Amino acid sequence: MESSILEKPLVKAPKNGILAGGRAAQYLGWNGFSEDTSGLWLVPHASGTSGPCVQRSKLWEPADQFLGGHPVASPHLVLAHLGVGLEPLPRWPGDYTPLTPLERLELAVEHYLRLGLEVPIGLNTPTMALVRRILKVRGYGELPTESYAETRAVQQLRSQGYPTVFRQVPLIVEGRIVNRIDLVVPFRPRAQRPVSFSADFGVALEVDGREFHELQFEKDRRRANNHTVAGTQLLTVTPTMIERNITEVTRWIRMIQNRQ
Repeated sequence: MESSILEKPLVKAPKNGILAGGRAAQYLGWNGFSEDTSGLWLVPHASGTSGPCVQRSKLWEPADQFLGGHPVASPHLVLAHLGVGLEPLPRWPGDYTPLTPLERLELAVEHYLRLGLEVPIGLNTPTMALVRRILKVRGYGELPTESYAETRAVQQLRSQGYPTVFRQVPLIVEGRIVNRIDLVVPFRPRAQRPVSFSADFGVALEVDGREFHELQFEKDRRRANNHTVAGTQLLTVTPTMIERNITEVTRWIRMIQNRQ
């Protein structure tokens, strides 16, 4: 359910410029930047080049890839400068609660981690200060989400008073991992990540979108049966529920909590 917005003209590349910022994230295919937004050119710190959307940087290094016909900075440099000029992003026309810049940055961070890339925590940029804040909130060592919708579910649940959500928690039946649960909301807010899921620990959520689940009917039925056999309860939510009916999702979570 990523938004589609008109692409803004990109400022002409300066001499030795490498593309970072939102447009680079778009070319890299990162969540939260399906079409963009702002372009940011990094040039060598000693360069005399200046102008709108141009930033001199000691971190500059030659581009090793060309995307969309432009020299694109390495992923760690794109991430380290992604907050520059970042704006709220409507999810649909007339959206009165668009994605905030911090939410968009978190979507990109989760995507970055999903790719197995190492976050450049030591880089000293304003964006990296925000990234470190995101990592602290999500929990160091916590597994990345597996999709845009899962990250949005985490964000929406957080906005509804559920700050702790674990990802990819195994469900074990007869000593064997039969499922890895997309998201688990613990009953206790300060709970530590469990080794495996149990009904008395929290609420299990699977995030199912048509794009990935329409063709795996048998697998999804088996997943539900595994929870039945294990005596656990599973909530299945969709991207539309997450974006437009999150209060209904949290009502279901509270109903399960109240039975404990």
